[in-house]
Amino acid sequence: MLQELVLKKLTVEEVNWFTNKRQLIETDELGNQFILIYSLVFRFISNDLTVWDAEELLYLEKQYPSFSESKWNKQSLCRALLMVNLPKENSKAILKRLFETCSIKEQVDFYKNLFFLENAENFSSLAEEGVRTNVTDVFDAIALNNPYAAYFLSEEAWNQLVLKAIFMGRPLYKIYNLLERNNQKLALVLNDYIHERWSAGRTVSPEVWQLMSGYNNPELQETLKKAVASTNDLERKAAETVLEGVNPNAQEYKTIWVEIGKQYNN
Repeated sequence: MLQELVLKKLTVEEVNWFTNKRQLIETDELGNQFILIYSLVFRFISNDLTVWDAEELLYLEKQYPSFSESKWNKQSLCRALLMVNLPKENSKAILKRLFETCSIKEQVDFYKNLFFLENAENFSSLAEEGVRTNVTDVFDAIALNNPYAAYFLSEEAWNQLVLKAIFMGRPLYKIYNLLERNNQKLALVLNDYIHERWSAGRTVSPEVWQLMSGYNNPELQETLKKAVASTNDLERKAAETVLEGVNPNAQEYKTIWVEIGKQYNN
């Protein structure tokens, strides 16, 4: 179904090139053809953004939660098809080789497309490398509007991702299932981070406060009460929202934080 949807968005020339090259991959167990064709996509497939109708988007959202929150061009989607067509028994070794040689743009597509793979859980170690990168586009590909991290990263790796997003100034509201994967260990680390910022006379992103939701820890409560006295309206609103004690998993609560995130980042 994914293949049908993507091919519908290509020109006749693009379909012919892609179909012919995909057939070469099917008989290449070592993956040499796959790696070559993956790198050639930019020459033969345009980077035009795709437009989906409501039925197509409904299907894609079921396969890839938050799909509609990202912009997908034809090159990215063709690379996704190449990846999902790899035989599972060889895909890990081949994709690791690809990762070691591909360009920044190709790495971005690699991380965006990981969730489409039937054996996606086998690539968590490569995803963790994406968390450690200092290249913003590559980090965003695994951290923002991508369900992979929420589904497959360990708690330690997840916490590293969130902390890295804060340090890099990335919009937390775009991290899929941020509140669902929240944990007290992360909240306590952030409590120390907040006090370090305050001691240095610096502000804290109002998005950070949502990560203290649902915990009765005295240290966290004391920090929240101090934040309520902030002269910054958005920070004060964020701290008050947490102290109100609304269920962190309630949809209305998540909506509030999306709005706070949009207001702060825009």
